Amino acid sequence: MSQSSVEEALRQVLADPNSFIEHKKWLTLLQDYGEPLSETEQEELDAKRAPEGKTKPFKQRVLYGDRLHTDLYKLSTMLYITYQADDKAVKWFDNLPKNKSEAIHKIGQWIVKNRTQVAITDIQSHVGESDLTEVMGIEGYEDRELYYYMPQREAISHFFGVWDGHQEDHEAYK
Repeated sequence: MSQSSVEEALRQVLADPNSFIEHKKWLTLLQDYGEPLSETEQEELDAKRAPEGKTKPFKQRVLYGDRLHTDLYKLSTMLYITYQADDKAVKWFDNLPKNKSEAIHKIGQWIVKNRTQVAITDIQSHVGESDLTEVMGIEGYEDRELYYYMPQREAISHFFGVWDGHQEDHEAYK
């Protein structure tokens, strides 16, 4: 597949409304601060660490640093299911890992690492101002001092570049 074909395929993915999670759900699940590991969970984590430094994932929670993210696990699962849909998996995400748990944890860890942290005092000058203002209006999110932001297009573009099976044709998407 040529570079222009890869770019056209990405445009098609981004033009397909079924490639996206419902906007309000995306924004609210993205707000997951994560919970610090308890002593028991830290001991469990230490016991799970393999000699080569890899860690087996926690069930239904994304581990990043010393925090567990339940809502980001849900968000990652929704993205995985969206990418796995028959027409998308065949057309655009043909290199999607078959191990669902591993893929979901990779998605979640990438999101938590790459989302933008925005203090309430900076929202007026942030590019995602309207989205963040929308989140502030949702019950349970109105009194926060800190919000997270990431356009869905960014996540979709990233994972298209990772899992479309033509990585050699588009280094720019990595």
